[in-house]
Amino acid sequence: MNMKKSRIVVVCAVAGLCASCASVRHAPDADSVRFGVIQKHADGTWSLVRETTTIPLRLRATGFSFGYVYRPSHENEYTIHDVSYMPSAPVTLTGEIGTHPVESAIVGMKTPEFAMQGEHWMEYWFDEGDPLGNYRIDVVVNGRCVESIRFTVVQDEEAPTNGGTVRR
Repeated sequence: MNMKKSRIVVVCAVAGLCASCASVRHAPDADSVRFGVIQKHADGTWSLVRETTTIPLRLRATGFSFGYVYRPSHENEYTIHDVSYMPSAPVTLTGEIGTHPVESAIVGMKTPEFAMQGEHWMEYWFDEGDPLGNYRIDVVVNGRCVESIRFTVVQDEEAPTNGGTVRR
């Protein structure tokens, strides 16, 4: 019975955190978060190639990446991190979330907190064994969720077909 109560408390606590980010409303002059396919240029700058909430499962080895840019409405220093949620556990985790156990993918993986000034780009990519389905990234600035990005990862239409091999 105690185990059941503690499980209910944990579920309610997580639901409360999720709900607080999901109900974010933006003022016209508020900070902005844009999400989609991104590209890093030879000079080190980034660009948002296509704003979208449908991302193809294209592996990192192809050079493909996606992510978000956070643009504050001020020039003050701020702290930023995000919490990522996957539809199921992947085979491996790499990058900023690589230290998390793969099972944590469905309950949330927090990136390190960065002290920033000006815009902040966050890059993501896919590895072998990453799942298709509905993902979420909560962007947290100065301890407050400013955006909850919900997107769907779909099979890559550019992957080889008719005799080709699609790796997952």
